[in-house]
Amino acid sequence: SDFSDVALKKMSQELMSVASSSGLALSSLSKAKYDIVSAGFSEAADSAAVLSASAELAVGGVTSAAEAADILTTSLNAMGLDASEVTNVSNDLFTTVKLGKTTMSELSASMGQVLPFAKAMGMNLKGVGASMATLTASGISTAQATTSLRAAMQALQSPTTSSKALMNDLGIEIKRFDDGTVDLVGTMGQFRGLDPALMKRLIPSVEGILAIQTMAQNFTTLK
Repeated sequence: SDFSDVALKKMSQELMSVASSSGLALSSLSKAKYDIVSAGFSEAADSAAVLSASAELAVGGVTSAAEAADILTTSLNAMGLDASEVTNVSNDLFTTVKLGKTTMSELSASMGQVLPFAKAMGMNLKGVGASMATLTASGISTAQATTSLRAAMQALQSPTTSSKALMNDLGIEIKRFDDGTVDLVGTMGQFRGLDPALMKRLIPSVEGILAIQTMAQNFTTLK
């Protein structure tokens, strides 16, 4: 990117303007800006949009601008979204923290592990957020929720031969909306009230069972 005097002057004006509107430290915003550009959002308008959303999320989510920038850019990149989606992404993350028992810092530390699996499966960020909020609200730690959710996605997306046969027999499948994205509520609804022994045959992973069972048992919360 162009680091001419004009570009630097514009950038320092932008940083000072965000600092004064958000009340965040200039040094913290400079670090966030550097990380945003490093994450591939190097177009001036894109990095400005992500920085502004990071500042808002940092204040609302009680975290640092750099941490907010980290989770926003990770989410955008992992889900294949561009900077114009940053406000929606920020809202989904904020809602996850508000409805779950987690913090923005905890999400920032572990969410990256689950997003590529969600993308491969066709689950959007709202679905991931709803899962994480439900799991953490039921007392599962954020790190454990991420591990369990990832295992659940793997078990559903790439079932073992015997699990797949059993799923076919029971008519259990990943339910999808018309646009191809995962219908999380519809999918988890199929596991409500299942016999634990049957559940074990369907989902061989203990981690995966934890996530699916918790969402099925806390179905109203999930909805």
